[in-house]
Amino acid sequence: MSSPPTPPPPPPSFRGEFLLDHQDISPFGIASGPFGFQPRAVARPHDEEDLARLLAHCNREGIAIVPRGGGTAMPGGNVGTAVVLDLTAPAFRRIGAAQEGGAITVGCAAVASLVEEVARRAGGTLPFLPSSAQRCTVGGMAGTNAAGARSYRYGSVRRWITEMVVLTADGDRLELGGGAALPFPLARGVERAVAAGGGPEALQGAWPAVRKNSSGYGVDAFLATGDSLQLLVGSEGTLGVITEVTFHLLPAPARTALVLLSLPSDRLIPAAVGIADSAGASTCEFLGQRLLELVAASGSSIPGATGVPRSLMVLEVEGEEDQVQEALERIRMEMRGLGLQGVEAREAPEMERIWGIRKAASPTIQAMADRGLRSVQVVEDSVVPPALLPRYVEGVEAILGSRSIDHVLFGHAGDGNLHLNPLVDLENPRTRPMLGEVLDEVTELVAELGGTLSGEHGDGRLRAPLLERIWAPGPLAAFRVLKDSFDQGGILNPGVILPLEGQDPLEGLGGPL
Repeated sequence: MSSPPTPPPPPPSFRGEFLLDHQDISPFGIASGPFGFQPRAVARPHDEEDLARLLAHCNREGIAIVPRGGGTAMPGGNVGTAVVLDLTAPAFRRIGAAQEGGAITVGCAAVASLVEEVARRAGGTLPFLPSSAQRCTVGGMAGTNAAGARSYRYGSVRRWITEMVVLTADGDRLELGGGAALPFPLARGVERAVAAGGGPEALQGAWPAVRKNSSGYGVDAFLATGDSLQLLVGSEGTLGVITEVTFHLLPAPARTALVLLSLPSDRLIPAAVGIADSAGASTCEFLGQRLLELVAASGSSIPGATGVPRSLMVLEVEGEEDQVQEALERIRMEMRGLGLQGVEAREAPEMERIWGIRKAASPTIQAMADRGLRSVQVVEDSVVPPALLPRYVEGVEAILGSRSIDHVLFGHAGDGNLHLNPLVDLENPRTRPMLGEVLDEVTELVAELGGTLSGEHGDGRLRAPLLERIWAPGPLAAFRVLKDSFDQGGILNPGVILPLEGQDPLEGLGGPL
């Protein structure tokens, strides 16, 4: 792949950094996922005013930009052959004090775990935090409608954002939330988008019937709430650039407890989800057999297990002491009814040991690189109705097994959202076409089961060309009109969510050449 052409310089009034040297900009061409591109340049605005001037300049000059925070997103929405917008200057990292009533306002580059620390000191918590909280930024979480283990009970990030500041493609500042209206041209564009999709009732009826969705635009959430900020949550920098977010905080729970539930068959996953539902659990996590094998091989023990179970479920309950005790008793009763075995943990060291199995997923997978294998997350964020999870697990294992592809499966069973990590040798010339076949067949499986391709990571560049196979014509028409209304020049993260003509979903696999 040849280097992209050098863009014209930023406006004379730009006070930030504008990087062109190959060595300086190359790190911004890769992210947490397996995709990478050589950027044209990297622009690091000094503050919001600087960003506004840069956006207006890029819009006038037709210069495409890719907004980027911590670089933790995996499907390629934070990399591209454009000017990468590095939003990590100190002005964007500010974290306000937690306010009375449970709200906190932070800059887009604030690291999620640091925001959680401030919230905890005030007795609150961000219940949707993803597992990448130590590295991901607030803007990235809002931009992908991120979620985490506790989203099973508390929903994704969109439920917890009350206000947001966004800069448009031409640098205008929008203060969203609290009933604030969009400027007339944008509001009219939203009306046209809804009409293009067949109207509110038709659009809402066309949405995937799943518990989590971070694919497409949040038109359904906008129609349900009337709040225009819901259109920008999960928009992956394609409608505007998020600079500030205000979160509503949940009071931190007084007590928590865990149950590690062993399943002899994946067909029992829906029954385990039913136990979690009945107990009002905050998390309902799935750990597949291959992951457990790798964890055991690394020397870590699995509590309560003699050998490697077919799969494990991690259920967390929380609340006051009596609520936790009642939930645990409910879980015990239902486990007895199904003849299932489990291990309870109520003290911090025991709970950390159980969570350690789940947290070991990423480093365990990364260790496979020593064997020449790399985790390539090309089908890693699908969601299906929880009752259909056994069919999904059976289907993906058949698809990968028929090609002898080693893989790890884990994730958020309560939401029907599992992360599939094929482990392959990217140096093998047969690998890429084989992954294309896997992506095609898994997409077909997800469509057949009435699911969606992203539950919390966004579409990025990977899934954008596949949306027509998942979404009905109405929502797709609404998405296109919405994008055109907010970004008439097409400079905001082109090829993300909505594909460019002829876009290859596996373009950039393995990183820039």
